[in-house]
Amino acid sequence: MTLSLVFKLHAWSAWLFAVPLLIAPAWVSGLLAPVPLGEAGELFGRLYGLGCGYIGVGAWLGTKMQGERERLLIACSLLACEIVGIAISLTIPSGTDWHFARTVTLGAYLLFVAFYVLVLYIRPRVLD
Repeated sequence: MTLSLVFKLHAWSAWLFAVPLLIAPAWVSGLLAPVPLGEAGELFGRLYGLGCGYIGVGAWLGTKMQGERERLLIACSLLACEIVGIAISLTIPSGTDWHFARTVTLGAYLLFVAFYVLVLYIRPRVLD
């Protein structure tokens, strides 16, 4: 696994969340939990979708960077974002209507933390 591959996977998975959340946040929420969002929830769903879109753009830009220092800075910032995502996901109570949403988001964050830790710290020679 290389850093370029992690960036590409991260970009595409972020956009996979971003596009539906921007277009139809109530529909996405309905897939994840049986609780209606309401008007404010839909607005915050769209804002979360926008944030996912920004993460995707940042990860994609990481694939285009030539300098190792710039790529490392992008990777470390994305790793930090994923760690914050884990912390926020853990505040969602388990065993509630939002349990599936918690599981999906927590799984995605944990997966990318593992990927970034692998290419940044465990096998740093795969930074190409």
